[in-house]
Parts: sequence; structure tokens; C-alpha cells
Amino acid sequence: LDAILNLRLSRLTALESKKLDEEHETLVKDIAAAQNLMQNDDEVFSVMISEWDEIREKHAVPRRSKILKDPKAAMDLTEEDLLANDRSIVVVTAAGYIKRMPVSDFHAQRRGTRGKAGARQRGHDDDAVTQFFTCNDHDTVLFATTSGIVHSIRAFQVPLASRTARGTPLPAVLPLGAEDSVAGVVPVTSADLQDDNQFLVLVSKRGWIKKTLLSAFATTSSRGLIAQVLDDGDRLLSARRCSNEDSVVVATVGGFVTRFDADQKQLRATGRSARGVKSLTLREGDMIADLDILPPSAADDSEDAPSSLLVVTKNGFGKRVLASEFRSCNRGGKGVTAIKFKKGGDEEDCIACCKVVDDGDEVMLTTSKGTIVRQRGDDIARQGRTATGVRVQKLDDGDAILEVAVVPNEEDVEEPAAPEPATVA
Repeated sequence: LDAILNLRLSRLTALESKKLDEEHETLVKDIAAAQNLMQNDDEVFSVMISEWDEIREKHAVPRRSKILKDPKAAMDLTEEDLLANDRSIVVVTAAGYIKRMPVSDFHAQRRGTRGKAGARQRGHDDDAVTQFFTCNDHDTVLFATTSGIVHSIRAFQVPLASRTARGTPLPAVLPLGAEDSVAGVVPVTSADLQDDNQFLVLVSKRGWIKKTLLSAFATTSSRGLIAQVLDDGDRLLSARRCSNEDSVVVATVGGFVTRFDADQKQLRATGRSARGVKSLTLREGDMIADLDILPPSAADDSEDAPSSLLVVTKNGFGKRVLASEFRSCNRGGKGVTAIKFKKGGDEEDCIACCKVVDDGDEVMLTTSKGTIVRQRGDDIARQGRTATGVRVQKLDDGDAILEVAVVPNEEDVEEPAAPEPATVA
């Protein structure tokens, strides 16, 4: 402002006259172009073609709808037909909240960056993630509860929320009882529900395990379907999806792990109302701690194997163990030692989780006092079965590891399938 005020009147007049001259030249050119259009039809056609080409480059996309001759076909339209089959991330927390976020909210970042808050809810640091998975919006999500009931909803029915939002209470999405909670969440596609080699594996705290075809859960009632009949005092612990080529890994609280094939010989498929068979023979006072599925590609016994079993104890010790150290055996055995517990603590240690982790995965550990730690799985040392592990998380007095969730590597997320054309009449 001071520089303008210090200018002489003659300089200001010269600046204004220059601006007026430039505006006059522009108007003269525009007038000449307009007169040329009014007098020359070829010039008009040329301008029209040029504008059409610009519109085509900007808006030309393949047709996404079909026009049917039969108007009755439009009556078969469902909500799914009107929604794009986009890729989403679904998060379930220990406090019983669920939310869905578009994968596009999480852009690829360089290695070593802090990342974005997607599972941490602003103002609710005491909550923790228990289920974290990606799926397409047209997929079906199966929720297995601790009472042995399976509920089914479509992924697009999970309410959308921002990265920092807490989400929606599960009872608002599923008809859960007062003392019921979600033990496992399994996303499946429509092809999985028709595949004779895709199963739902369920295990209870007392070691009863069963395998049921996913097609048995293709249609569910509003109250859900009975997936496993449980004895009094027993509760469903976990649910996973598997095929006949996979292996089942079951860990006990007392530090033992058994691995057996998921084929028809070791784990025969049964109906929904069956209790199941013994996964392993539990020692006195022991119970099941965790269940996971080991794919055939993870059975590599080399030091550079991409997959390992992550074993974490209640007192914060953990390690990665090659899957080959747990040889496949017959179902119903007592299992082998997975970790030796450190002695000298105030409380006796036990296994909190045993999960399959791949190179590049991240691990989220939650304690009973609400502390959450997210770290790279590769940073946890790989040791033998009988090792005691390393300190994974330092705990305060009276605190213990409560939940462990594996966050898959960003590069492992598949691209969403192209949306099918909608049908309109």
C-alpha cells in the first residue's frame, strides 16, 4: 500500500491507460471472431466439432446401464444393483463398535511413515481393534457370536464412518443378546457361498471344533442361524474360513499348539446343528486361546519363509515361529510346546494369541487397561518353539495383553472388481 501511495500521478495514469488498451484489443478480437461466425457457416461447424470433442474427452465413459424391453424385469432390482462394488475396510472394536471406510481414504505411503488414524477413535483411546479386514461392498459378512449363532449382512449395510469416528454399536446392526458378543467375523463373496471347497471353521473354549460348508449360511433369518451347539458353560471362541488344502492351528492358554489338516480325513464337514469334534486333548485346567488357518503357501520351512506363527503371552512376551516347526499331526492330540513362559513374575503367564502373520504385516496389541501399541510384525524376533520370546510390550503393574489383531500389508489388498452394469427399464 505504501508503494502505491508513493507513486506519482503520471505513473498511475500510465498504468491505467495500458490496462485499457489491452482490454480494447481483446474486445476487438472477440468482435471480429463473432462477426466471422455469423458470416461463415464452415467456421460455425468447426467450433461445434471442437466443443463436441472436448465434451467427449471429458465425459465419455462406457454405458453403465442397460435398457430392457420388458418393464417387469425392473421389479427385480435390489439395493445391491444400485450400489457400486467398491473396496472397503471394516473395523470391529473390543467395545462392540463397527464401521466401514472406503479403501481410497488410505493412500499408499512410503515405508517408515507414521500412517493415518483408521482404527483409533478420537476421544476413545481405551477401545481397541479386534477385527480388521477388507472386502467389496457386495460381499457378505458373517458374524459368529459367543453363543454359537451366525448372523449375516451385506458389507454395504455396515454404516460408513470417517477414519476418526468410533463407529456404530453392534447391537444397532445385529440382533445381539445382552450377554452375547461377536467371536469372529468372516467376509465371503457370492462365489465362496457356492463353492464346495469353502468352509467355516468354529472352535469353542473347551476345544470342540467343527467345519461347515459356507453354502449353509447363504441365507439366514433375522435371528441368525445356529452354527454350533455348545455345552453349558462353553462359549464359541473364534471363527475362520478355510478349504480342504489348508491347515488348522489351535493354541491353548497353557502354551501348547496343535496343527492338523483341514481335509475330510482329519476334520470332516458337518451340519450346522452339530457340536463338532475334539481339536486337541486339553490338560487339566487348560482351555483354547486362539485359532487360525495356515494356507498351503505358508508351509515353507526356509529361513526366508514369508509366513510365521506369532505367539504372544499375557505378560507381554512374544515371538515368531516358523510354521514348519509345528508338524502336521492327527487331530485330538495334546499338542507341542509353542513357548516357554518366563518365571519370576507376580502372576503365572499364559498365551494370549497365536496368529499367522506375513512379512510386512503390522500387529496391534491391546492391554486390559486400554493401552494400544501398533508395531511391525517383522520387528518381533523369529525364534524356535521352546524359546521364551522377547519383550513385545512393556506392561504396568496389574496390566496384561488382552487382544492382538493383525493388520494386513497394504500391498496385499486386492483391487476392487469392476462394477457390473445396472439394469433399468
